[in-house]
Amino acid sequence: MKMGQSAELDNTKAEEDDLADLHDKVTISGTFYSGGWRPWEVVMTWEEIFSLISPYLLEHPNDYLVKSTFEKEAFAKAGLVGTAKIDDQEFQTIKLHLKALDLITVDYLKSTKGGMALFWSLTKLGDKLMMKLRSVKKVIK
Repeated sequence: MKMGQSAELDNTKAEEDDLADLHDKVTISGTFYSGGWRPWEVVMTWEEIFSLISPYLLEHPNDYLVKSTFEKEAFAKAGLVGTAKIDDQEFQTIKLHLKALDLITVDYLKSTKGGMALFWSLTKLGDKLMMKLRSVKKVIK
């Protein structure tokens, strides 16, 4: 998997660690159900991946909810309809790469039901990038 970075939000950590940046592309693959399980894949930039899931992180979802949301959104981006799953190792790489870029934090916390779970949230850099990517810009006439 590879990752890319926004020109306005320089990620010196990505440069220092030789990490893929937000404009780098990655192929996401998995299976979907349509009369049987079939393979699917979509090529996305890391910026597109982050842009798809970042608004959902405002609610501090658990790991399972982030994965299911991403599966649905990435599958729709591929132009397909149905029940989709992505390879779990690819999801783990997405999670760790966004964390390495300092866009998200993932914390092991107590859930409302008393158990423990991984919960995602945005860092300050992640919040700033989300606002840049997802806010509506004024159209100059």
